Amino acid sequence: MQDAPEMAKRLISCQPQIDLFLSSPASRAKQTCEFFCTEYAKDHSLIRFDERLYHAPEQMLDRKSTRLNSSHTV
Repeated sequence: MQDAPEMAKRLISCQPQIDLFLSSPASRAKQTCEFFCTEYAKDHSLIRFDERLYHAPEQMLDRKSTRLNSSHTV
């Protein structure tokens, strides 16, 4: 959580279009996701917690990232 403020500032400066926040339900991941959502001044209803991300293999995260990138959102 200590790096979240710096990362939020960096991402905000890129002005990405955010349609959804996707996170593991792990407590630290939830806190970070909720922090980012607040920093971006987005409604917390845009947060989706996916149990499959909790112990997700790298390949699954790569697939989700690729799908997200292909839709031109972050």
